[in-house]
Amino acid sequence: MVTLLALAFAVWELANAGTPFGPPKLLVQPPEEVWFQLDDNLSPHARPTLKCQASENAESFVWFKNGRPLEVGGDIEWVRAGQSGTIQFVRPRRHHEGYYQCFVSNIFGTAVSNKVHLRLGGSFI
Repeated sequence: MVTLLALAFAVWELANAGTPFGPPKLLVQPPEEVWFQLDDNLSPHARPTLKCQASENAESFVWFKNGRPLEVGGDIEWVRAGQSGTIQFVRPRRHHEGYYQCFVSNIFGTAVSNKVHLRLGGSFI
């Protein structure tokens, strides 16, 4: 009985010490649509960006495009790699159009963002 009480107390201490248990929770995710234009000279603030941020217990971020794993690199970069799952399109191209979704995982499970439609638009004013 004493061992059971000690174990219960230890679990309570861990839970109240801020130790995150359970799957990650999404804190920031992209809107349902992001529009972009074709322009090689976009400033970093004007580049299409898909945000995905999760609770501190996130271990991995993976993006999918049209239901398939997305290879991040080249024209697509991680923003603060290892700290968030946010990606940015450095040189947006027509082939970047599609539906994107962020998956955030740890040993307890996976959180999935809403789908975002990255769309090519006309000129922006």
